Amino acid sequence: MQPLAFRQIHLDFHTSEKIGDIGTNFDKTQFQDMLKLGHVNSITVFSKCHHGWAYHPSTANEIHPELEFDLLKAQIDAAHEIGVRTPVYLSAGLDQKKSHDYTQNGYSVTKMSPLLGQVTLTNPTITSFVLTHHTLTYC
Repeated sequence: MQPLAFRQIHLDFHTSEKIGDIGTNFDKTQFQDMLKLGHVNSITVFSKCHHGWAYHPSTANEIHPELEFDLLKAQIDAAHEIGVRTPVYLSAGLDQKKSHDYTQNGYSVTKMSPLLGQVTLTNPTITSFVLTHHTLTYC
């Protein structure tokens, strides 16, 4: 078992489809330099956020409409090159995109905010969907 990371960063990356040019300025060297400067030894990177978009190609989800490359893999590869661990964040509940899909199909959604809804995961169909469609193959 690995010891807990001394300097753990959670790269909060909940990004609406209304935000353009996602990742276009990603620079591997700059990313690595900032991790080194901060003495970071673990950074949580995003597979899927609560808006519902993936930050990598996926057969179970849609990649963010404003992202043109595998940002998750680029971040993981850059961090691993310098010995930084990369736990992967995955919004496992129903996200904004799926919440909208479920309300369109007659499921009940209780509004928590203007953007997000919460669906009770006691429905076996929804629970099965969450457990079977949200996996990563290379992390």
